[in-house]
Amino acid sequence: MVIIDKDARRIAFAAALGADAGLLADEELKEAVRRACGGEDPAVVFEATGHPEAVPAAFDLARFGGRVVLLGSTRGETEAVNFYRDVHKKGLTVLGAHESARPSHDSAPGWWTHKRDEETVLRLLAGGRLEVEPLTTHSFAWRDAASAYEMLARWEPGMLGTVLRWRDQ
Repeated sequence: MVIIDKDARRIAFAAALGADAGLLADEELKEAVRRACGGEDPAVVFEATGHPEAVPAAFDLARFGGRVVLLGSTRGETEAVNFYRDVHKKGLTVLGAHESARPSHDSAPGWWTHKRDEETVLRLLAGGRLEVEPLTTHSFAWRDAASAYEMLARWEPGMLGTVLRWRDQ
């Protein structure tokens, strides 16, 4: 698993959680990713930031016939995308990863359902490849939900997982 970010603190955080490599997003990114992936472009790229400007980089990094998963609920327009060059010509599969859009059971080979996601997460947890506790960086009482959303809207670099507590503790 290769992690890419503009913030060195997030890369260090991912490394502490077991990422195989962490790279700063810069001009030499494609070659650095290829080296980190054993000389090949990655088969799957997850864009998890939600920033429209990260989408062209995700398309560029994925191998021919690969997948790009738009996990970050990208908002806004991404003007730099040329769908012929970036998607069609490379034969990419682009997935908008919203829970409500997934089928309840497989309808085609490779289609990831809720059940398959659960199995994968449990396998990663059991194998020690995924730790969830460190991912929760903020906790708010439900009454302070507006503050939580304000922080999310400001793209606070240290904010990863946020919990709204529905009961007072």
